[in-house]
Amino acid sequence: AEAAVVGGASGVVLCHGEADGDPEEVNEAATAMISDVYRQTDGRLVIIASGGIRDGRDALDRIEAGATVVQISSLLLTEGPPACRRLKNEISRLVGLGGYVQ
Repeated sequence: AEAAVVGGASGVVLCHGEADGDPEEVNEAATAMISDVYRQTDGRLVIIASGGIRDGRDALDRIEAGATVVQISSLLLTEGPPACRRLKNEISRLVGLGGYVQ
């Protein structure tokens, strides 16, 4: 991660691609990787979380870990544009339940 900063990168894409294995384990590993990179770079990089995002909880987990944005290309392929609204609604509900200041 530090090499990206030293090399002048503005950001990184983490966990891109289809992941094999238990979805919960994939989510935990991806979230941990994002958190590690965020801490290692003191938040200096844009982090694009990609791969394995199935719902609002997955997306919010990655955002809370330090992702700047989440990429949902597989969801768009399988669900189409309604996936965006579904994720937005799920994240909104989770944020409300979590006591975040809006």
